[in-house]
Amino acid sequence: MIVEARFEDVEVERLTTTIRFTDPAMFVRLNSNALVGMSAGSSTMTDEDRARLSVLIADDSAEVARNYTDAEGLAFELGANVATARAA
Repeated sequence: MIVEARFEDVEVERLTTTIRFTDPAMFVRLNSNALVGMSAGSSTMTDEDRARLSVLIADDSAEVARNYTDAEGLAFELGANVATARAA
């Protein structure tokens, strides 16, 4: 895509870092609230329905989060591909 846009000296680098949350339960709750809040259907839901859905998502996510939790908390890798190029 970058080359097709006529850029030169294209380089792509993968950057990763470990993200750590000392309180896994809080991360799961915040993440489920964000997911519900960003969903298209949430605008037609009542506050109670949004809260109930958030709890269901958090409960389902808690087991998965435990797989990434150690004595220091929840940890996972976050990565991005970063491309740099020079205009032709």
